[in-house]
Order: sequence, then C-alpha cells, then structure tokens
Amino acid sequence: MKTNLICVLLLSFFLVKMDAFAQKAVIKVACVGNSITYGANIPNRNKNSYPAQLQAYLGSDYEVRNYGISGCTLLSKGDYPYVKTRAFADSHTFQPDIVLIKLGTNDTKPQNWQYKDDFIGDYQRLIDSYKSLPSHPRIILLTPVRCFLTDDSSISAERIAASVRPMIEEIAWKNKLEILNLFNLLGDQWESHLLPDRLHPSSIGAGKMARQIGSYLILTAGCTEQDKADWLQGKEEFNFHVLYYSDDDFKYHVTSFLPFDKITSTLGAYSQYTPLKLYNDTFNRDIKILIDTLKIDLIHVFGHIQSSKRKKYPCHIYFT
Repeated sequence: MKTNLICVLLLSFFLVKMDAFAQKAVIKVACVGNSITYGANIPNRNKNSYPAQLQAYLGSDYEVRNYGISGCTLLSKGDYPYVKTRAFADSHTFQPDIVLIKLGTNDTKPQNWQYKDDFIGDYQRLIDSYKSLPSHPRIILLTPVRCFLTDDSSISAERIAASVRPMIEEIAWKNKLEILNLFNLLGDQWESHLLPDRLHPSSIGAGKMARQIGSYLILTAGCTEQDKADWLQGKEEFNFHVLYYSDDDFKYHVTSFLPFDKITSTLGAYSQYTPLKLYNDTFNRDIKILIDTLKIDLIHVFGHIQSSKRKKYPCHIYFT
C-alpha cells in the first residue's frame, strides 16, 4: 500500500512537470523586411536566410518566421509597399512576441525616393500597427546593411548611409525602441564572400546577421520593464541606454535613445554605434564617465569583459 502511494505521488509529480513543460510558450519572432530578410540569391534560403539561421541560433525556445518580401518598400507610395503585402498581414496574424523590422533599402530607388518626406511617417504607422497587437510585441529596428553598389545602380548606397539610416535612428529614439546596427556588420570594404552582388548577403553574411541579432536577443532576454519599474515609479521620462557585448567583433556597443547628433557631438569618437573602447582596468570608470556625460538615468550592461587571465567580469546595472 505504501509502495503504491509513493508510485502515485511520483507519477503525479512527473505529470505536473510534463504539463508545465508542455505549457511553456515559445517566444515568437517575426522578421519583417525586404529581399535581405527573405534571403534572395541564397542557395537553400529556407535554411540559410538570416531568419532561418536565427532560428537555429536561438533554439527551440523560439519560433522565428520569415516575413521578408523581395523588392518591397517601407514607403506606402513606393512601387511595392510592404504594408500591402500578404506577409504584412500574416506577420500580424502570427501575434509575435518580438518584431524585427529591416526596411528602407528599396526606398532609395529614384521612383520611390521622390516620396522620401513620407518615410518617417510611414515607418511610424508600421510601428504603431505592431504596437496595437494583443501580443504587445517587443519591437526592434534594424538598420540597413551597407551595400556597395555603384552610383548608377537603382538602389543608392549613398542614400542608405546618409539618409535612411539616420531616419531609422531618429524613429527609434522618438519611440524609445531598441535598434541594432547592422550597417557596418559586413565590413566597410566590399567582400565578395559576404555580399556576392554587393547588395544581398551570402549565407555567410546572413549567418553574421543572425549571430549579431541572436546574441543580442539572448543577452537581453532577462531585461524586463519590471527590472526598473520600482526605481522609475512616477517618472514620466528617463534616459535609458543598453550597452551590449558582441561575440562577433568582441567589442561593446551602445544603443542610445538620445538624438543622434547630440550623442555624437558629446562623445566624439564614441558615437551612437561606434564600439566603446572599454578596457578591464578602466571599465567601471569609463561607464561612469559615459553616464555623467550623457546624464543617463539607467544603463544596463550585458555580457562580460574577459581579462588576460580569463577572468570574466559579470553583468552590471548602473543607476545614477
């Protein structure tokens, strides 16, 4: 009788555990974008596009779906507006927990660029459409990848660098959204193995994108609004920065919600996306200087710095 009771209790315990495991919801990630997201020109893109490689990087706790459409524009008056595609509607039906938005490259074509003054407004409406979802997704903006097309190409490398990227940074700042810099990820000089046609990443280039995005998502997975809710209670606005470590280039990067021109003029070489030169023996001092200079209320530092003795410095959260 006693043995039977123990068996029943053990069985109940395992059933509860199995039920809890079954109910564990995966984190749904919607990758919104153009041909670079779609995986154009990548052999076996279903496995080698950046969203597919991101799925492999993040593992079974995540469900990553590719909603990229080749040739689409952010601009509603463009020649192929993303908001008029089936993928746009499907990405909403998916009810994602995270939305990664990477648009703007095709908007630099002459027939689309004539509507450039609508870019910020159209981008805002796109963001608002995801903000209104019942799933209340975390929205992360991705800057365009640098392209190396010649001046006579329909897509303008100069417009991407000088206009589209700064506008996306401004939109992120105004909405207090996270933004990841992919612009310099594939280098400042053309490498054929990363961008075979000077525009679309190869499977290797897509892998670098997936690693950059995936490492950021994993590092920031534990950062919630509750982490800072008590300290910020009653505070209408605050200046929040995220400093994260990239395993891809072994440097720290800062995401700022200050206007681009302000942080650049204040920090000089420590611009919004320039890797911060932080060394082990001056790490805390440099962070405090950054906080004091930018009048930061709260900064999260993710990852670690590894010294020559292979000692790992833990994550920090700084308050002023």
